[in-house]
Amino acid sequence: MARISASVYTSHVPAIGAALDLGKSDEPYWQPLFRGYDFSKQWMNRFLDRLIEYPAALAGVPHIEYVREAGSEGIELVMWLIGRGAMADINGGKRPKVVHRFYHVPASNTAVGHLIMENG
Repeated sequence: MARISASVYTSHVPAIGAALDLGKSDEPYWQPLFRGYDFSKQWMNRFLDRLIEYPAALAGVPHIEYVREAGSEGIELVMWLIGRGAMADINGGKRPKVVHRFYHVPASNTAVGHLIMENG
């Protein structure tokens, strides 16, 4: 039987990331878009905290909240939650260890995040 030893979560980077890479986020054309990302940054970091600490409670969040709070790409975070559900602590095992947590703002509505958790 297979044994899950770790889980990896990542979001994708759409073309908006190129504006950041090219230093265009302060240009008048891009400013309205990037001003809105402070809220997304706060929401995403709260999501990561809850994904690590309180996955069962996070499972009760309606899918529409992901879209409303993190934009249309936010629904992909449900896949992160599904992956988190495969970790050992969900079934009474040891709590997983966070091996890597990364967040870069912003590259999309959900920014770019990585999370690697290892079963205890």
